Amino acid sequence: MQVAFKQKAELVQPLMFLLMVVTLFPLGVSPS
Repeated sequence: MQVAFKQKAELVQPLMFLLMVVTLFPLGVSPS
């Protein structure tokens, strides 16, 4: 159970990072 949770956490973490980058990138690029 612990191992399965750790694997899921390792899978979700890059996805959350990617989501944050995709959300913040347009704000940094556009002057407005």
